[in-house]
Amino acid sequence: MPATPKHRQPVIDAAVTLFRRQGYSATGLNDIVEASGAPKGSLYHYFPDGKPSIAVAAVEEAGRRVARTVAKLADEVRSTGELIRAHARLLAGWMQKSGFRDGCPITTVLLKLAPRDRAVAQAGRDAYAARLGILSERLIADGFPR
Repeated sequence: MPATPKHRQPVIDAAVTLFRRQGYSATGLNDIVEASGAPKGSLYHYFPDGKPSIAVAAVEEAGRRVARTVAKLADEVRSTGELIRAHARLLAGWMQKSGFRDGCPITTVLLKLAPRDRAVAQAGRDAYAARLGILSERLIADGFPR
């Protein structure tokens, strides 16, 4: 049985946070190493294509987080309108808490790399499709035609 990828997730988590706080371009590999606590060799082991492959993993992770958040909110409200307002309040609260310094880790990466980097562009499409899928299902449940 292969060994559990011990440092992969901390690298991804650090990249998501750093891309959100300082953007893709301003985040270096050394920043990710320091924030993750992973040995530098782990970056090259798990992400042999370098920073762009970390970006793909970060966009995928951030997309999963957003989808989980939106799905949880969808279970707590009665309509799509309430869902959108609840999500907007949540985002506004996070922004205010950060002193309006944090952004979206998905967007910061996509603005820099897509469409030039096909893997990043696809990760971004998938991230947004997951969120839109939840909203679409909710709209249908509200009585709107497919």
